[in-house]
Amino acid sequence: MNVKGFCLWAFDFPQPKDSHYIVITSDEMPDGKVLVLPISSIKPNKYHDSSCEFEIDDIKDENGRNLLSKPSYIRYNEAREISSSIILSKQIKNIYRYKCKLSEEILRKIQDGARTSE
Repeated sequence: MNVKGFCLWAFDFPQPKDSHYIVITSDEMPDGKVLVLPISSIKPNKYHDSSCEFEIDDIKDENGRNLLSKPSYIRYNEAREISSSIILSKQIKNIYRYKCKLSEEILRKIQDGARTSE
């Protein structure tokens, strides 16, 4: 299953009681896993990794609506490798909801940010 570039709303990521948009940033690895990164909103006066930031209108769903309601960033420190079969199972259970496929430009921005993130 090719899920690279998918943006999903996750009701359990990075922790069981958290909800965030997540992005699948890799092709499926030989062990069936993909790399998943969460997106969080930038909070005033609170540290955030500035390696990859987004404005509200940077990520749109397939109907052209903005997904983000606040300036946001990629939380590289919360990266996870997850089996693509688990992702599919969570979609079936409505724990993960598909929102859009990211443009190549946005996906490249996320991958470039990984190279500079601490």
